Amino acid sequence: MGSCFSRPSGNHPLGETYLFKPYFFIPNEYRPQAYVVQEGNVYRVLPVKNPRTDRDYLVNTEKSYDLMMNKFSYRGLDDSTVYYSNDYAIQVLNHRSNLNSLAEALIDKGEQRSK
Repeated sequence: MGSCFSRPSGNHPLGETYLFKPYFFIPNEYRPQAYVVQEGNVYRVLPVKNPRTDRDYLVNTEKSYDLMMNKFSYRGLDDSTVYYSNDYAIQVLNHRSNLNSLAEALIDKGEQRSK
């Protein structure tokens, strides 16, 4: 993993500051897909370009699984009497999309985890 943080050749969207401090952000319409890895419900900016051409971004399966299955609380999503505003409903769709990305990454690795 040491070479992952070496100075890459060429230009990076964040310049050189990404080498000193991790940057995280939540998904939206614009994200530098070639330079991110999903960790739970956020994306971490990487100092290297994603070498895979079959996926938009990488998924840290161990960290994402732990965050999404053991630490994050999906309170009330199974209760049909709870009202969710449109803004929150959009966030629920993001959670579902991130869970799907995690499932795809685990399948890519050949892992199957059940409750």
